[in-house]
Amino acid sequence: MPVIALTIIGALMLSCSGSGDKGKTQLDSLQLTVTALETKAVPATSTSTPAPSQTPAPRVCGLDEINKAARSVVRLETPRGTGSGFLLLDGTIVTNEHVVRFAKSVSVEYADGTAAIADVRAVSTTLDLAILQPVSSPRGLGLVWGDSRTLQGAQTVVGIGFPFEARGSPVLTRGSVSKTVVIDGAEYIQTDTAINPGNSGGPLIDECGKVVAVVSAVRRDSEGIAIALSERVARPEAERMIARPMAIVALSAVDTVELFLLLIDEQLYADAYELLSSRYKSSHPFTRWGDGYRTTVGVDIKEIDEISSEPSVVDVTYVATDNFNGQLKSRTYAETWILVKEQGGWKMDVGRIRSVR
Repeated sequence: MPVIALTIIGALMLSCSGSGDKGKTQLDSLQLTVTALETKAVPATSTSTPAPSQTPAPRVCGLDEINKAARSVVRLETPRGTGSGFLLLDGTIVTNEHVVRFAKSVSVEYADGTAAIADVRAVSTTLDLAILQPVSSPRGLGLVWGDSRTLQGAQTVVGIGFPFEARGSPVLTRGSVSKTVVIDGAEYIQTDTAINPGNSGGPLIDECGKVVAVVSAVRRDSEGIAIALSERVARPEAERMIARPMAIVALSAVDTVELFLLLIDEQLYADAYELLSSRYKSSHPFTRWGDGYRTTVGVDIKEIDEISSEPSVVDVTYVATDNFNGQLKSRTYAETWILVKEQGGWKMDVGRIRSVR
């Protein structure tokens, strides 16, 4: 008990030391006064131990998120070859334009072994992006976009795809971010992640399984270096194409000649004929024109280039293989084509064979 309280008690006890009811009353009053003084002079304090902080530790992403993301990566196949792509949450597929070039639809194989057909909804030749709409897809799949602006040098990234025509489960390769580069005005992520033919169109993800870039190509001037279109460029372009389905970019003059020869290679003569100008077709009826390709069983393009833009002139060199009564014979053709614009697209108008060997 504090000293001040004891002093007051002593003084009061002397003043009320008489006997009887009066003394008892004064003593009771004294006890109430002391209690009040104790309470005021010595505040109550808690002796309990404070509860530890309940703030959760930051969640660390890792293999679980990466393997889950892999289930949303798909294998794509066209008559021209194979590539990779990935599903978004809305069910559309993102891939490279060059993977589905000239195709109206492609075959899709999912990681669980199921397959479907996907229509090409939109393409961007400038950024090498394409959007596909599959007729069906397994439930519960789809990747989300990350934020490529947060990437730092040496940060871990993972490339997922189907290199070298792989089937079944996709192949995962771990690497790191080298730096950000700008090519033809677009931002790319340069990485040492192992990227091979067939990986094109697949995602480059962070350790949380979010897409930070779309795999584009391997740099031919550097061994072991690949580039991927950054999320900050790929994401808005993909969203624009999804909002505007069938926003197909018209074929260039070079693309038109290349497609023409690919269609001949696949013996799709009627489709190839439609790439010829109305003037050319007026002097080359389909039946007579088609007879010149009846023995052709293969076309392999070696070189193609636009040598003039006004007028558009394309040089192409290719090897054609013909079957003459069971005997295969290959010859190399060098041709020049002048193209004209008709109905909003390029048409092959005048052709000249420069050499045959």
